[in-house]
Amino acid sequence: MALPTMSQRWPMFAGAFVCSALLGVLMSFFVQRAGHGEHALWGVEFAGTPLTGLDDREIEQRLLKPAHKLSQASVTLQLASRSRSFRLAELGVGLNLRSTASLALRAGRERGMTGEMAAFLRAFVPSAGAPTRAVVDVSDEKLRQVLKPWLGPVLRPARLPSLIGRSSLQVDEGQVGETVDYQQLAQRLRQHAFDVVQKTARPGSAQQPILTLSTVDEPPSVDPASVKKSKRQLEQLMAAPLMFVSETGQQLSINPKQWTAVVHGVIDAPGRTLTLELDIEQLRAKMRAFLGELERPARDASFEMIRGKEPHILPSEVGAGLDGAELVRRIWAASATEQRQVLVPLTITQPKLTTLQAESLHIKELVASFVTKHACCQPRVDNIHTAAARLDNTVVVPGGRFSLNSVLGPRTPASGYKSAPTIVRGEMEDVYGGGISQLATTLFNAALRGGYKIVQRQPHSIYFSRYPEGHEATVSYPEPDLIFENDSAAGLLIKTEYSGTFIKVLIYGDTGGRITSVGKSPRYDVVQPPVEYEPDERLDPEKPKRARAGQMGWKLKVWRTVTLSDGQKSEEKREVVYQPRSEIMRIHPCKLPEDHKDYTGERCPEPDEIKEVDREEELSDDVYYDTNQLEYDEEGG
Repeated sequence: MALPTMSQRWPMFAGAFVCSALLGVLMSFFVQRAGHGEHALWGVEFAGTPLTGLDDREIEQRLLKPAHKLSQASVTLQLASRSRSFRLAELGVGLNLRSTASLALRAGRERGMTGEMAAFLRAFVPSAGAPTRAVVDVSDEKLRQVLKPWLGPVLRPARLPSLIGRSSLQVDEGQVGETVDYQQLAQRLRQHAFDVVQKTARPGSAQQPILTLSTVDEPPSVDPASVKKSKRQLEQLMAAPLMFVSETGQQLSINPKQWTAVVHGVIDAPGRTLTLELDIEQLRAKMRAFLGELERPARDASFEMIRGKEPHILPSEVGAGLDGAELVRRIWAASATEQRQVLVPLTITQPKLTTLQAESLHIKELVASFVTKHACCQPRVDNIHTAAARLDNTVVVPGGRFSLNSVLGPRTPASGYKSAPTIVRGEMEDVYGGGISQLATTLFNAALRGGYKIVQRQPHSIYFSRYPEGHEATVSYPEPDLIFENDSAAGLLIKTEYSGTFIKVLIYGDTGGRITSVGKSPRYDVVQPPVEYEPDERLDPEKPKRARAGQMGWKLKVWRTVTLSDGQKSEEKREVVYQPRSEIMRIHPCKLPEDHKDYTGERCPEPDEIKEVDREEELSDDVYYDTNQLEYDEEGG
């Protein structure tokens, strides 16, 4: 058998080569397909940048450079006589990295394996890669935010509906304005961004094209149906006078001209609807005399003292007040009728304390009282009187708790309090409400002697001779507070009396015949006042001056015994500590002790070296305090 010649074997070799090549291509395809499951296929690129084999994060990193290029590109916008150059980033134009990377990952996979094979084969053909299209975002909000101020003088704004007229109101339906065609502009900006990113933009002027803006009508952004409804309502209201009547027969006519200050057009921002609203306070002003015969405040039951000792109940009264919301509803309803008559709606208001409730409190007699004195004509006295007026007539129900701070509230100028001296962390400062602690002390002693349960009480840190030693209280807002509990079966009533030199608190109720006694121990653990030195080189070394007198500190025990009507007794004890108050001495620096912070060790001057101080300067520079007459404390003393 003869062997094939070379010319006969060539087709065989060629066929084998082609089969091997095809087999190699197929093997390469399946290898890259298996390896590129979450990566870009062969031949995928973006603006000439190869992305083959990159995952989504790597693609986004590769896109940062063209994204930056896009943000720096510019465009010129023109409308009428105005033109201005903007960077695309200013206008909210930017490359969406995530979406563009997603397109790159999907490239070649759109038609399954056939598409992937086609994309793979294109990689072997020069200039036949698979380009990824850019995904460009345009922020409509930012675009409007930038262009509106710039184009404001050129564009005619839409006019919103409103009420107009002085003697006769009408609904102005507004006016159509003009605005930029932002939808068209966004498309053109997006196309320019494509050209910049894909490197298809022509050099020169094409890199910064001039986009002439188009305008479209901008109608008022208000629901036309709401404008129509408001117009109809207003026409009905202004058609003729409205007659207001009460259940007792009073009448009041309001003519159309009187509505001009009462009716307002309001555009609701969320729904952009026009509604008509009536200003109830303006309406009240026009109905003042009419309402004066109908409205009356509720009056609480109160207590009047007979012969200063026996409480007599003054009856409560219900009140009547205008129901404003219902009146507005009735006005719109009546304006649509031929009768045009409005029955004025009133609501009944109940007193906080009714006669029946006051009677059930069984407040029968004076239980306890206490009085403290003070110097007159000081800001702290005004504060005491302001607080006492608020405290007067306070009622505490059986089992209820009383808080002085809850009754008085914050001490502010708006509440009527003045600035007065107060000790804050041991030093004197002016604060609003200084002096109220005297009212607290007076009230505490009345409650203490009435046998009521003391829940919270804080004594002063230093002693004031005008108060009972150990039996006094300081308050500040919000702490410390004075709190006691009405642990009797009857209610209690707090009354106050005051003048320029005293404050008195009286508590009325019925404690069931309790007998209360209070007492205190002698002082112990007495501490002498420390001495503080202040250097003053003007002083004679042998003639120190006392700037502030000191006060001793000490401890004592106080107690209260309450004896009930059945003979049972309860005793309460506590220790009260008064801190010493340092004495302040002014001395020449040469006399300072070695442990003083300003000690320098300088020698004392000879008599002829001492600076002369005239009498006027000496008196104005020294301040003296007599601690037995101090008029301040943690909140005024």
